[in-house]
Amino acid sequence: MKEDLLEAAARVLARHGAEHFTTNHVAEAAGASVGSLYQYFPNKAALLVALHEREAETTWAQLAPLLDEPGTSARARFERLMHAFFRVQAEASEHHAALNGAQAGIANTPTFLAFERTVVARLTDFLRGALGAKADCAFLAQLTFTVATSVGERLSLRATPRAEAARLGKATASMLADSLGL
Repeated sequence: MKEDLLEAAARVLARHGAEHFTTNHVAEAAGASVGSLYQYFPNKAALLVALHEREAETTWAQLAPLLDEPGTSARARFERLMHAFFRVQAEASEHHAALNGAQAGIANTPTFLAFERTVVARLTDFLRGALGAKADCAFLAQLTFTVATSVGERLSLRATPRAEAARLGKATASMLADSLGL
C-alpha cells in the first residue's frame, strides 16, 4: 500500500503540479482513503519526503553505473555522471517546488543521510581509483556531493529551461572535474 501511495503521489505531482498537490488527490489516485494515507504518512511533507527519497535512490541506481564505463577516462565518466544528474534535477522542478512549498526538510532525514553516505562512499571509491591514495578522496567526494546537490536543487527550484540547465550542468561538471584533478 505504501508503494502504491508513492506511485500515486508521483502521478499526482506530474499531473497537477506542486500547487495542486494534496493528500486528497494522492489518496484518490491510489484508490485509498485519506485515512489510509495518513497511516503511512502523517502529513503532506512526510509523503513528499518519502517520494523524494525513493526517487533519489532510483536515480542513483541509474546514474552510478556511469562511473564504471570501461575504456573511458575518469574525467569523461565523472562528467557524464554530472551531466545526467543535472538533467534529472532540471526535470524535477515540480517535485522540488512541492517539497519547498510544504517546507519538507529532506537534507537531515535519516533515510536521506544514509543515501548521502552511500553516494559519497561510491564517489570516494571512484576518486581513489582515479586520483590515488594521496588525495583526500573522502573530502573531495563530500564536496562533489554538496556542490552538485546545491546546484541541482537551484536548477529545480527555479524551473530552469533545459538548455540553460544543460549549460550550467556542463560548466559545473567541468569546474568540479578541474578542481578534483580529473
